Amino acid sequence: MPTSAARIVVIGGANLDIAGRATAPARPGDSTPGRVHTAAGGVARNIAENLARLGHAVRLVSAVGDDDDGRRLKRLTAAARVDAGGCRVIAGARTARYLSLHAEDGRLLQAVNDMAVLDALGPDALAAEAGRLRRAAAVVVDANLCEAALGWLFDQPIDAALHADAVSAAKCERLRTGLARLHTLKLNRLEAEVLSGLPTRTARQRERAAAWFHAQGVRRLAMSLGADGLRLSEAGGAVCERPAWPVPVRNVTGAGDALMAGLVHAQRAGWPLERAADFALGCAALTVGIDASNHPGLSERSVRALQRRRPSIAIAAADNPA
Repeated sequence: MPTSAARIVVIGGANLDIAGRATAPARPGDSTPGRVHTAAGGVARNIAENLARLGHAVRLVSAVGDDDDGRRLKRLTAAARVDAGGCRVIAGARTARYLSLHAEDGRLLQAVNDMAVLDALGPDALAAEAGRLRRAAAVVVDANLCEAALGWLFDQPIDAALHADAVSAAKCERLRTGLARLHTLKLNRLEAEVLSGLPTRTARQRERAAAWFHAQGVRRLAMSLGADGLRLSEAGGAVCERPAWPVPVRNVTGAGDALMAGLVHAQRAGWPLERAADFALGCAALTVGIDASNHPGLSERSVRALQRRRPSIAIAAADNPA
């Protein structure tokens, strides 16, 4: 299990997840019986927690409101052995929330994110982290950050590998000016289409879209294919596609964040492309099997154990718009 004196710095969204899963067929415009639960979430916060569980020293930089939700998020983040000292408390602001509705089989039906508090995490706030960024083992950002914050980050003299999560089709455009700085960019097919302007329905189309990203300077592109798995490619031409692991799905919220954490872990370990893809998919597969957004037992050992059981378990997806 890798450890490092230098921390991985993760910057972006932290929010309260409110998820409802139907226990009967959902009908638009009608109330459906089901279960509702709340958990600590947010793309950056989830990635940070997963990386901590994988054995890394991690600092989370985010913003929360001066309210009960914010205090709960900071407490749970610290309990997961993540340094939450970079989470600024914004007076008068409301802590971010992510509301999602899921079908009986765990598929995401609809979601709404309320992330306005992150507007307070601009260049001036991030400047306090400049020294830590220069000393970081790796840096991970998500597109929940405003364009000014991302622009500031992309201009910093950061020697560590810079990883980015596109988050959603509505927010991925914020990463455009920094593509040349990225070691790893993780996105789904829709986000890839929005950024590249190219279709991604077929394997040949995905190859062309990936080539476009690599031409912009992205060294490693992770294109999530949802139920179809993951396409992972490198600027030098190496590529592998892997199907999603066949596991039962309870909740897809957090699966993409676990996948991203797996990719960062693999990069830090120096693993080849195929091993990185398999491990990242394993992290996602573990996560979709529980109601929470983060699997408390995530580790290299638990991923290997699930891999050994794969032939006996039945199907699933792993994509997480947030």
